[in-house]
Amino acid sequence: MNRKYIFSILLFAVVSITVLSLSRLNEQSGLHANEMSCPKWNGFEAWSGGGAYPQVLAEGDDIYLVSDVAGIWKAGKDESNWRHITNGLDILRVAALLAHPNDASHFYAATSKGIYQTLDAGANWSLLDSLGAGVKFWRWNSVRPMAIHPADDSKIFAGDARGNVYLIDNEESIVIGTSPRAKAVTVVVPLDMGNKLLVGTAESTTIFIRNDQGWRVESSLTENAYDADWDRNLLAPANMVIAGERRLKLTRDGGDSWQTISLDNALPSGAIVHRVSMFNEQSGNTKFLVAWFAGWRSGILQSNDAGVNWNDPVQKRNFDSSNPTRTWKKGSFDRVMSVHIDPSDSGTAYLSTYWGYWRSQDDGKTWTENFINGAPNTAGSSLIYTDNGELITASMDIGLVSYAPNRSALSLFPKAGRSYIKNSFIDTWDIAGHAWSVVSHGQKIVASISPWSANQNQVVISEDFGASWEVVTSGLPLEYVKEGTVWEKGYARALVKDPYNPEKLYLAIDGAGLFVSENGGYQWSESSAQPDSVKIYNGLVADPNHQGYLYWGAPGVGVYVTKDAGRSWIFTGLRGKAIYDLEMNTDGRLFAATQGAKPELFVKDGLGKQWRLLKSFDAYGTAEAIAISPNDPNTIAIGTNGWGNENKGQVFISRDGGIQWTELEGDFGVGAADMAFSPCSDTLSVLQYAGGVVHLSIAE
Repeated sequence: MNRKYIFSILLFAVVSITVLSLSRLNEQSGLHANEMSCPKWNGFEAWSGGGAYPQVLAEGDDIYLVSDVAGIWKAGKDESNWRHITNGLDILRVAALLAHPNDASHFYAATSKGIYQTLDAGANWSLLDSLGAGVKFWRWNSVRPMAIHPADDSKIFAGDARGNVYLIDNEESIVIGTSPRAKAVTVVVPLDMGNKLLVGTAESTTIFIRNDQGWRVESSLTENAYDADWDRNLLAPANMVIAGERRLKLTRDGGDSWQTISLDNALPSGAIVHRVSMFNEQSGNTKFLVAWFAGWRSGILQSNDAGVNWNDPVQKRNFDSSNPTRTWKKGSFDRVMSVHIDPSDSGTAYLSTYWGYWRSQDDGKTWTENFINGAPNTAGSSLIYTDNGELITASMDIGLVSYAPNRSALSLFPKAGRSYIKNSFIDTWDIAGHAWSVVSHGQKIVASISPWSANQNQVVISEDFGASWEVVTSGLPLEYVKEGTVWEKGYARALVKDPYNPEKLYLAIDGAGLFVSENGGYQWSESSAQPDSVKIYNGLVADPNHQGYLYWGAPGVGVYVTKDAGRSWIFTGLRGKAIYDLEMNTDGRLFAATQGAKPELFVKDGLGKQWRLLKSFDAYGTAEAIAISPNDPNTIAIGTNGWGNENKGQVFISRDGGIQWTELEGDFGVGAADMAFSPCSDTLSVLQYAGGVVHLSIAE
């Protein structure tokens, strides 16, 4: 048999096996060849992050929903879609809303930056400057931290997360006092026409009283107060209730006397009553809806006779099945964050949990989760297209999610249970957290994770496209760095693969520096040298044209380069600039997304070239996400973030290397956390900071 014939047979066998392997890969992913190269999207993918819903509130004909990462939504009670109302909110971490009883358009929002108010039902918000800096409110603890002054409805009482208690108007604020041990204030309840103030924490209940010299403590009890409610349409209500431990405290005379209502016989063992809503009927009867929690289990109880008898009214829960990260959820509610009986209809009630919001319209018997569409409570970080044309997002809480045309999104990591994790000692609570960055090669996926309950960053690796995972910490810092970081501690922000060797990975940990893996992420070692500043946001990129060249963007410092895979570093420029992202095209042009008076894009046109301003965009905020077409180095997209002002992000595209720019139409929420062109470059996928994934058709 001649050699040519043998070679032909071998070549045919190799090609056949390769084609068969690719076919099987496509079948597993649900994609055909043409869909792999040019996926066709529906336009919007909602599930790409996680947060909490601290409060749901019905006022008049509208419902308001609060988020700790995305701000505030509003919808009519009969509407099917939420709409964002964040214009003027400088911060989207909202803890609680307060509706003015005498003005349906007047609301206050307690946030991690202070208190904002709107006079037009949420269309525009402004900060109460009189409160000063440093006043913060946090979800879970700041439950009902604000109340209108009964004798002067231009003033409000407020208690913050540091235990400080204030009386505030538009002109000034005064400090009334501080809670015992400076614990976070959960509730404030005005008494005696505002001459007294009940201040609750998770440990105590304190009464402040006003006299000619100011305010002083009248009494303080080691009796906690997690939540409170009263006649919301009255400035000086007589009926008020406070929830704490396994009881309610009820007053019918404005606080002169209090009745204790025990729930011991109705509550599960170890459960705590932490949320309450009341409804005073015209007949004089009082209806209560309370929530309890024990760990992460949670439920509700209802009384229709002022607390004499209690029952669990729930007969059916209609869980939202559209969220791929929550399809396993059945049975009980997640930990409840708020309960609310509709002021205009005692048969309708609402509750919000960490991951959902619910409504019942039959006196608590049937509950429907996410009953209005369009409030994806997300904090996205990064997204990539894989070799088979699928899209993977990395986000807070829900981790990694994959998307493909013509099928539902899939939760990749973390999942329910433990069988998918090869490390037997790992529990879900040790891995759930913020997924920051993800890379992929073939069937392999590698991502960086900062778990909430663990003491160090992690890398997670799957060799079978998410079917099973291994959690890696070998060689990484044993704990989070807490100095010299962009945020309060050093997260594993940026992960890139070497263009010359996909098994060689680079990991940038904010405040700790560069770490390198030579074996696909299973073992890490600290780079032998580090840039002068090891702060980082997302700005890490490997040069596709020069092996060992790596660029590091340090916010507020500038851009560094290593030409020897981390053994030495050189400062390249952009001194003092806030570097949010770096990307390099195949022509060797390096782009930096920064912030000046406006969002800015700088470019370094090659080795030995100086940085120059390529474009200052006519937009508000920062430039934070760069994407370059895999098929055309001159097609570049830039995303801006409009934190504050209108909280409106924008996306711009250039097809000539940055000379001319066009703004793309779309709703990008606050703005883009990351962006990527599809493999055939006819779609730009935009991961919102507070929203979902928006797919833009950009085919010419």
